Amino acid sequence: RGGEGTVKILEFNEPVTLTLMATRRTTSPYGLNGGDAGQPGVQAVRQPGGEWMDQPGSFTTTLPAGSQFRLETPGGGGWGTWTAKST
Repeated sequence: RGGEGTVKILEFNEPVTLTLMATRRTTSPYGLNGGDAGQPGVQAVRQPGGEWMDQPGSFTTTLPAGSQFRLETPGGGGWGTWTAKST
C-alpha cells in the first residue's frame, strides 16, 4: 500500500524568516506493481492566536515569536497489491 508521511510541528520562540522548498505537493508519490500512491505533502503556518494557513510547496515568510510551522511530509508510494489475510 501507499504510505503516509510524518507530521512535525515547530514553534518559534523568536521572530524568524522561514523558507521552504519542497516537492510532491500537487502530485502524490506513485506506487509500483499495483501499489497505491502515497499522500502528498502539506505545510501550514499559524501566528499566535490565529488559524492554520496552508502554504505552497515553496515559500518564504517572516513570522513573529510564538508562531508555529506544521510540515506533513509525503508518504512513499506502495509496492505490489495488498490483500488482507484471515487467521
